Amino acid sequence: MSAMTNSMQSSKSSGAEAQEQQLFTQRMRAASKNAHRSSNNLVNMKLLVAFTNRERYGAALSLFYYIFTALEGHIEALKDDPVLGRLSALLPQMQRASAFETDLLYLMGPDWKERCSAPPAVRKYLYHLQQLRERDAYLLLAHFYTQEVGMLAGGQIIRRMARKAMSLPEASGTAVFEYRGAPSEVQKGIVAAVNQAADQLSEAQQEQVLQEHVRVFGFNNSIISGFEVSLLDWPRAALTTATTVLSTTALLGAASLAAGLAAWGVMTLYRSKC
Repeated sequence: MSAMTNSMQSSKSSGAEAQEQQLFTQRMRAASKNAHRSSNNLVNMKLLVAFTNRERYGAALSLFYYIFTALEGHIEALKDDPVLGRLSALLPQMQRASAFETDLLYLMGPDWKERCSAPPAVRKYLYHLQQLRERDAYLLLAHFYTQEVGMLAGGQIIRRMARKAMSLPEASGTAVFEYRGAPSEVQKGIVAAVNQAADQLSEAQQEQVLQEHVRVFGFNNSIISGFEVSLLDWPRAALTTATTVLSTTALLGAASLAAGLAAWGVMTLYRSKC
């Protein structure tokens, strides 16, 4: 009995030590594994429609222009905060808000601000960020990490696909995915700053940040789900995918994929009306 008790205590101790040795950003990735997977699937399907023309692509980008503008503004305003001040030091090499503006000007023209507006899901997210800044600013750590690293990691794939699908000239329409330094090095800087910031938090606060990290994917999914598509968009999206991603030696597979995407689009529209 004594041996069993000692074994249980040893197991608990080992678990606690493993958590202490694990970087906070690793804990974040583990906490959001399922949410991340489902969010990626949704983003990938909607991007197929966005890539059908520059106007649609610009409209999709504009949704997150508002988010990054607000988020980076909050972090800058909190540059003297003992936790978030570490993140504000990264802003000069980030500057995603201005990069969004460069892309939207190119994709939608000089009147893009008059033509774009924040939909309800975006406004809800913006309100949430403002509330966090006023009440629990340290939770902005989760939003900064999730959005900025997501832009760095997934953005490089989106950049290549967007250029090929829409025949974009070099460095035009994809500024939001371009960085002054190598993306991998920028990401390392963000990870290091977030881990250092998390060290300033109590265990209870860290748990709240982990929960907030998962919530970010919920906000993103709501925003992306609200990106409107029509029945005719799906065949175009399927054709774009077939000609952009697949080679000429996979024509049979491309036809199958096109049919599948069109069917998925029909089912999506049917469910939205039920």
